[in-house]
Amino acid sequence: MRLPPHLVCLAMTGVLALSVVGCFGSPNGPPATPNVPVPEPPPPETPDGPAIPTPARMETPPETNVTAEPPAEPEIHIPYAVTEEAVPRVFFTNQVGRNVDSVFLDGQRLTNLQVGEIQTPRGITVDPVMQKIYWCDYGTHSIRRANFDGSDVEAVITDSAAGFRGIAVDGERQHIYWTDQELRAVFRADCSGDQIETLIDTELEYPYAIALDLQHGKLYVEDHAAQAIFRANLGGTEFERFVELDIDERLIPSGLAIDVDHDTLYYAEGSIHGRIKRVSISTPGVPTIIREANVVRGLAIERSLQKLVWSEQVGEETVLRKSDLDGTDA
Repeated sequence: MRLPPHLVCLAMTGVLALSVVGCFGSPNGPPATPNVPVPEPPPPETPDGPAIPTPARMETPPETNVTAEPPAEPEIHIPYAVTEEAVPRVFFTNQVGRNVDSVFLDGQRLTNLQVGEIQTPRGITVDPVMQKIYWCDYGTHSIRRANFDGSDVEAVITDSAAGFRGIAVDGERQHIYWTDQELRAVFRADCSGDQIETLIDTELEYPYAIALDLQHGKLYVEDHAAQAIFRANLGGTEFERFVELDIDERLIPSGLAIDVDHDTLYYAEGSIHGRIKRVSISTPGVPTIIREANVVRGLAIERSLQKLVWSEQVGEETVLRKSDLDGTDA
């Protein structure tokens, strides 16, 4: 099915913490909200340049690689987050529609969550403990949250100097972590927005996607300008370059996903002829390419089904895809 144009960020309810919504619904079952058509306004001007309407659809990828000429000024960033619930569902930010939407992983029930003012949405994540979604808005310089149905919207953090990008949640400790492109740093705060801490403010050039490995007490940050994925303890100590990246900055892939069951980090690399790779986080070795892909904009692990979920730019469209964890059965 087609999703709203210009997908920006995804979050999935399923069983993890990152930026994609894998499995979930309301505590009483899937929401009864009917499909809501999403208008397609002209692309707004954003701090990163004009937005490009790129319709997205749900589909199963073909076995052969799809190549396409890059559209001008691409700006489709889709982090993911996973929670635990009955039905796989994806939350995503829509830059053209300037809203937060959701759709079930089978492509059913596309819903506009009506979360109020949004200008330039970026990262989105899910808190499975409190059943909240959090998202970054580069335009309003804020991090906001709402219930899974879009109600009870709150501004958690507002900072006119901030360039909020990626976001992740530690639901057990009720902490949010986020990257800031303008300040070139990683921050942490209580989920209420209090007790803000600067965790990392060295070596970063353009931090974007962020993922938490709560099992081992680590955080991972993707920085395409620095051409690396960095790793640190949750408190910001023992900061190190963990993986070197090969990225064409014309089309910037973005996405991190941690498979906590197999101690594996998944990430996107390349550009038009891109790829999804994975590497062990317990015994680091040579990363393995598991899937060729075009301009990946987000990754997530759906633990209950043991699936990898990602968004991918194909020509002027963005598609949401899934496969087994080794990249097969896509």
